[in-house]
Amino acid sequence: ILALPGEGVTPPQSASFELLLCFVVVATLFAGIWSRFFRRGPLEYLLNSATKLANRVR
Repeated sequence: ILALPGEGVTPPQSASFELLLCFVVVATLFAGIWSRFFRRGPLEYLLNSATKLANRVR
């Protein structure tokens, strides 16, 4: 929330149900789109890449 444009170092005064709902909707849309194009989640993808590199070191 602090990363929103125009917000200072304090939480916004407009922290409300609408703002929460907006974040939930965006996160749900992102997850739905991601799962359509990728088999793994973003963190799973990074961990898998790291373990593949570590496997080659042996």
